[in-house]
Amino acid sequence: MNAIIQYESILPSNLEDLSKFVLIGKEKLISVKAEIRAMKNLKFAEEVYKQKEVEAKELGGALLLAKVRIGELLKKIPKEQGKRTDLELIDTVVDKLKKEKVKDLGFSQKESERFQQLAENKDIVDEVIENSEDIPTQTECLKRIHEKKHPHVIQNTGDNEWYTPQKYIESAKLVMNTIDLDPASSIEANKIVQANNIFTIEDDGLSKDWFGNVWLNPPYSTDSINKFIDKLINELGHIEQCILLVNNATDTIWFQKIVVLCNSICFPKGRIKFYKVDSEKCSPLQGQCFLYFGDNYANFIKEFLKYGWCVKNER
Repeated sequence: MNAIIQYESILPSNLEDLSKFVLIGKEKLISVKAEIRAMKNLKFAEEVYKQKEVEAKELGGALLLAKVRIGELLKKIPKEQGKRTDLELIDTVVDKLKKEKVKDLGFSQKESERFQQLAENKDIVDEVIENSEDIPTQTECLKRIHEKKHPHVIQNTGDNEWYTPQKYIESAKLVMNTIDLDPASSIEANKIVQANNIFTIEDDGLSKDWFGNVWLNPPYSTDSINKFIDKLINELGHIEQCILLVNNATDTIWFQKIVVLCNSICFPKGRIKFYKVDSEKCSPLQGQCFLYFGDNYANFIKEFLKYGWCVKNER
């Protein structure tokens, strides 16, 4: 939280100065990013461009908080009007005033709406600033806000109704021979997976030791999947094989961390149609991928090739 307090302390207090801070800051951030790329291309010493990366991260955080503050102030505009008796006319006048104000500040109506979204979800903005390993961005904040409002989470835990189709489980068993452990499961999910051992949400698979051949379809919410990916990375030296089913979120930090460690990967054609207890089929809003960890990657590719494009990871 120290970073949040530090950034907020340097922000202007009025709408006009905040808008200038954002518009100038955006251009400065573009410039700093270009400097970092140039330094890396010219093979500068790591400590030189690392300092620039810190500068970029701090500027990105300050810009996000400035946008939040702009959103908060824009949201107050309707509350500052209000001596009219015709409510419909008041709404029309206020909306026009807000649009004119946004235009005068140098932003589009779409940008105004996004700033107000950030203001309504400052807890998410704070989380991105505090926890991002890279430059915190508006895109990442809006993505998390969307996930919060329109969850398409697929979890193998007791409080979730989405489960993996049996054909993929059968293929996993053909590759690994057995599924010794499903560490993110439920009694209902295991009717299909039929793992020899499971950890449910009550067991807390993140606190247990993993072993043998592992099938893992973790909770897809941002907080949970980060924890399960970190746990898998820590357990790779203790398990025999693992097949991981996740969204193909190639832009995320957790995906970048885990994909470099797998032995092979499969990107299925189309989105996987998961199912619920009542047999209703459900598709998430993006595609998925299977990541294989172990020595049997040739058989994995041979078996999963029927689902889509597969490749060995040349590490």
